[in-house]
Amino acid sequence: MSLIELEHVHRTFRRPDGTVVYAVHDVSLTVADGTTVAIIGESGSGKSTLGRLVLGLLTPDSGRVAFEGKTLSTLSAEEIRRQRARIGVVFQEPFEQLNPRLKVGAIVEEPLIIHAPNLKAEERRQRVSALLQEVDLDPQIAARYPQALSGGQQQRVGIARALIMQPSLVVLDEPTSSLDLSVRAQILNLFGRLKQARGLTYMFISHDITTVEYFSDHVVVLYLGRVVEQGPTAKVLRQPRHPYTQALLSARLSVDPSVSPPHLPLTGDPPSPTRLVSGCPLVGRCPIETPECARAPIALQTKDEDHRVACLRA
Repeated sequence: MSLIELEHVHRTFRRPDGTVVYAVHDVSLTVADGTTVAIIGESGSGKSTLGRLVLGLLTPDSGRVAFEGKTLSTLSAEEIRRQRARIGVVFQEPFEQLNPRLKVGAIVEEPLIIHAPNLKAEERRQRVSALLQEVDLDPQIAARYPQALSGGQQQRVGIARALIMQPSLVVLDEPTSSLDLSVRAQILNLFGRLKQARGLTYMFISHDITTVEYFSDHVVVLYLGRVVEQGPTAKVLRQPRHPYTQALLSARLSVDPSVSPPHLPLTGDPPSPTRLVSGCPLVGRCPIETPECARAPIALQTKDEDHRVACLRA
């Protein structure tokens, strides 16, 4: 069953001078229940905008975003509030997602006060204590302020807050990028354990290809707000078909310093997101492009079972 469905979603922003920025363009994808789908691409590719559309924090200009079969744009304010309780989110910077004026216990408890007002105070405290233990924190930490914690501890508090309403989906927006390597591994293992124990579904937004390969089931590659390749992680990352995906993967560092991965250079600079490209967005940079690539939009095509690529020459 699909937990999240996006159908031909478009989202633009308007700058103060009136210029239109095309952040997400004609994106269609599904996130199956119990899976981890990674969204990868360069900075400015539309990853975080896509996450905010799924969270209901942004409304698409056109297209459909559905969660658990319900189209978010058709829901009332009260229904949206209930749906948001079913979606958790963990952000990139641990400290920035925590209110420095509140103690840890109050931070984790706050969603219960908003979304479950009938719960008694003692029951809320018990849930907070149990969840802090589940994310490998001493319940006594509830009496401390977030600025007194390490980065790893702060991120665990953020995870506890994201899970306190028992969501079915958690959006992970670069959740480990600001942590050191040892803590990063601990947090990823924690995510894996929580997924198994709670039956969670993750949308994992990241630029760390190695982490994506280790952590995700499926990969969606974004370039200039468009999906250029998607499919099972093993196929997309080990047998990339789109030139942009190949270039993205060739830019990562090898874990073995004696091994240099083949490099696929892209010429020139990415086009401005204020200009809507009619054909392939990689035209002008692609080493295998043809004149046909610039003429009309190129739809995702199935190349190998569920491995889909938006390229005429893939």
